[in-house]
Amino acid sequence: MADPLSGIPLASIRVFEAAARLKSFTRAAEELGMTQA
Repeated sequence: MADPLSGIPLASIRVFEAAARLKSFTRAAEELGMTQA
C-alpha cells in the first residue's frame, strides 16, 4: 500500500505546518518568504 502523503509536495506540507503553528496564513507566508496568492 502506497503512502498517502507521498503525492504531496514537501513545500505544501511546510506551508501547512507553518500556517497551523502560527495560526495565520499571512505570518506563515512571511516566515517562509512567500507571497499570498
